[in-house]
Parts: sequence; C-alpha cells; structure tokens
Amino acid sequence: MNVLNCLAVLGVLLAGTAATGAEIYHWIDQQGVHRYSNQPPPAGVPIIERMDEHRYDPEADRKRRERDAVEWEQFRQRQEKERREAETREQEQQLQEAIEKQRAQEKKIEALEKKVDQLQKEQKRTRIIILPQSPVQPTPLPGATVSP
Repeated sequence: MNVLNCLAVLGVLLAGTAATGAEIYHWIDQQGVHRYSNQPPPAGVPIIERMDEHRYDPEADRKRRERDAVEWEQFRQRQEKERREAETREQEQQLQEAIEKQRAQEKKIEALEKKVDQLQKEQKRTRIIILPQSPVQPTPLPGATVSP
C-alpha cells in the first residue's frame, strides 16, 4: 500500500512537471499561415519560435486583469486630460484672435475719428457765412426801367 501511494504521488508530480515543461511551437505552413501548437510541426518544417507552456493560474489572471483595469483607467484619464488641454489651447487661441481683431477695429475707429476731426477743422476754416437777406428794396440804376 505504501508503495502504491508513493507511485501515485510520483505519478501526479511527474504529470505536473510534464505539463509545466510542455512547449508551444510556432511555424508557418505551406499556405503561409502562422501555426501555434503544443505538438511539433511536420517533419522538415522549420520552427520559428519555441515557447514554454504555462498552466492557467486564476489568481495571476485576476491580478493581471486588475492591473489592466488600472492602466486602462490611467490611460483614459490621460486622454481626457489631453483633450481638455487641447480644448483650452484652442479656446485661448480663439480668444487671442478675437482680441487682435478687436484691436485692429479699434485702430480703424481711431483713424476714422482722426479723419473726422481733420475734416471738421478744415470745414471750420473754409466755412462761408451767409447772412440772411434784408428786406431792402433794390434801387433802380439811372436810366433803367423797372418792370412791375
């Protein structure tokens, strides 16, 4: 009985070692398709890569998924931050353009106001004063006839 128990334990240990020590083969078949298998490729086909096969570890997988979730959230936050920063830069640029446009319009208004001032000054210098006519009757010239 002891011998059978020892053989059973040894068999389990060897099976575990064999499963852990298995290899995955990577090769390209005749149609150009990449193949992966835990069985070696057909004879004469060159092996591109040989990898160790690992048993599925649910705890390691859970930790990997948690890490992936954290990294994804960090990535998403970076993307959102970059989007907001780009939006802010665009708004700042639009504001700067509006300020420059307003300054240009203010300069045009200033130039027009100066022109109006110049024209008003010129008009004052060249103003002709017309006085209202008085109700004075014209006197006829000597020798002229006046028609009624």
